[in-house]
Amino acid sequence: MIAHAAAKNATAKHMKELEGMIQRMEASIGDIKSYFRLALQFHSKLAHATHNRVYPLIWRLLDDILLQAYIPKIDRFFPKGPSKLLFGNKVLLKAIQSGDPAMIDQALETHAEVENMFAKHRTTRPAMKKGKKS
Repeated sequence: MIAHAAAKNATAKHMKELEGMIQRMEASIGDIKSYFRLALQFHSKLAHATHNRVYPLIWRLLDDILLQAYIPKIDRFFPKGPSKLLFGNKVLLKAIQSGDPAMIDQALETHAEVENMFAKHRTTRPAMKKGKKS
């Protein structure tokens, strides 16, 4: 929803800011924690670009949760760095800039695939041995 709304409502200034965020994210590729903070800012700016008052409020809540939950563990989730995350965000911005709903949907699928990889790492726990109580 946010991506489609941003494609319809973002101004040239918003698009320039989002492009600048992608450049800053690229520059921070060697530092996953800095990258992740910038990626959250990118998504916040995307929410603002919709011109919908609710989306930025929702994103602010998510932002706080994501920072607290993921930053301490992010190195473990992405030992090779954030290049896959960056790719998903670049594809998403390009689709939003195109304004093509089908391209946006495809970009969201790509973005979701990366997020699902992240979630899989997050929820993986060591298996308990049979016969032992915890």
